[in-house]
Amino acid sequence: MINLHSEDFNITVHVFDEDIIKGISEIKKSIILKMMELSKNNEIIPLPNFKDIKNKEMIYLEINSDFIKANTERVNMTIPKNLLALIDEIGLNRSNYVSNLIWQDIFKKISK
Repeated sequence: MINLHSEDFNITVHVFDEDIIKGISEIKKSIILKMMELSKNNEIIPLPNFKDIKNKEMIYLEINSDFIKANTERVNMTIPKNLLALIDEIGLNRSNYVSNLIWQDIFKKISK
């Protein structure tokens, strides 16, 4: 089971390991709906907070919508490292970008 959690929007999505693509899509839709609701009520839309950027379990999703534009949304994604290859294999390489994002982030931190 994988948990996707947006602290800024207080949204959590739980998905089975093989449904990671579906889970990412779900949480992005939920965030966009929440942003639309906040905008409609003239409330402030939370901006991304990068204070936890060194957290290796954190990935960043870019949110683009015809209704709302935002830079990026912090999403906490807990994936055991040993499942990354399995997720990629099950997704027939459709989810390679997930592990690639995580590895790119790790390499950026190492090179600094």
